[in-house]
Amino acid sequence: MITQGHIEATWSQHALESMTFRHRSIKDFDNGGADAYIWDNIDSTRIYWDLIGMDVNDSVDEKLFWNSNPWPHLANKFTVIHRMQPGMIQPLHGDLYARYSSNNNVTDIESIQRVLIFLTDWQMGHIFHCDQQSFDGWQAGDWVSWSGTTKHIAANFGSANRYTIQITGIRQ
Repeated sequence: MITQGHIEATWSQHALESMTFRHRSIKDFDNGGADAYIWDNIDSTRIYWDLIGMDVNDSVDEKLFWNSNPWPHLANKFTVIHRMQPGMIQPLHGDLYARYSSNNNVTDIESIQRVLIFLTDWQMGHIFHCDQQSFDGWQAGDWVSWSGTTKHIAANFGSANRYTIQITGIRQ
């Protein structure tokens, strides 16, 4: 089940642009992502290997983004910021949370919840689909949440960076 909401945007575009990111590609995952993602057809992902990627900052100071805990029902939260530059894509997939599950002794990945917070207003070419729903027109602070292996897709076919925060946690 997908849930949506909004938190007050307390960050600035300048703060996002001044962060240091490292690039992560599908090639960086063991088995080319076969152990990280559920793909409809793992063989078809080979054509994406040079395009799939995301810039990641995993040293998130949550105080920069919210004053109180907007997701108190999530335990063992892991938070990263993604910068999706123009031309980057994440084709249709579901997450397997292998590292998160191992680090938190999770045996049922459907108990894992993911929250995606849009840090900038939507711009033409910024794409996000989740579980048969398309999202556009978002405002900074809008968020979408899903559980487990729910399939989703993200892309930036626009001309400006697309910034999001991804929170992964266990529903209490």
